[in-house]
Amino acid sequence: MASNDEDDVDMNSVEFTLEDTYDHLKDLKHKREQKIKKMIDIIKNNEVRKLEPNTPAEEIRLKRFRFVQSMRKFVALEQPQNLPVPNTPDFYADALKELEDEVYAMEELDKITDEEIADLETDIAYMEKKKSAFEQIEETSLNAADSETTNYEAEMVVTKRLFQEVKKDLATVVEALFPGNVGFQELLCVLTRALSKGGDDLYIDVTPNVLDFVNFLHEAAIIQFHPNDGTKIKLINL
Repeated sequence: MASNDEDDVDMNSVEFTLEDTYDHLKDLKHKREQKIKKMIDIIKNNEVRKLEPNTPAEEIRLKRFRFVQSMRKFVALEQPQNLPVPNTPDFYADALKELEDEVYAMEELDKITDEEIADLETDIAYMEKKKSAFEQIEETSLNAADSETTNYEAEMVVTKRLFQEVKKDLATVVEALFPGNVGFQELLCVLTRALSKGGDDLYIDVTPNVLDFVNFLHEAAIIQFHPNDGTKIKLINL
């Protein structure tokens, strides 16, 4: 009888152990669900930012330092059964893989930095060439302006001399053709005043007493008749 009682106790003990294991798994599941929910809340409340190619190296080091501090706190609070087992091949393989990824990321950032520096050097060289070209254009323009000023002044001297000679020759011719040419000079004065006024006052009326002067000036291509009125004349625009 004693033997049968012991067997009954063992069976009850096995049934209790299975139920206890099931309850333990339920509790573990509930804890994991709560932890997942907590992690989701943390992720939702934290701003996710990725590193840009132009992120300064100092900022990257600061972020890594903060990340390592956070991980140390997390590891200290976490139960060890879910962490990699130290001194195992998998542990070292994972650590080596992470280090290789970090080195690759740094090489990519270094490559991008070199490319940006090369682009900046190219832009600087281009701007220096443009600056040199503008300086040459400015120098050429100043030289051309000086040359044009000098040429203009020389041409003005020659023109004035020729004008004086022509004026003298014209006075000689007029004196020979029209002795005592007061009327001729008055006609030229009237034409000159009309030219200075402009507009409709350019033309003056031709009177019989100046016909000889008008014909002479017209043949000399000094005046022209109005296109619609043969009794009006004006000085030709030189």
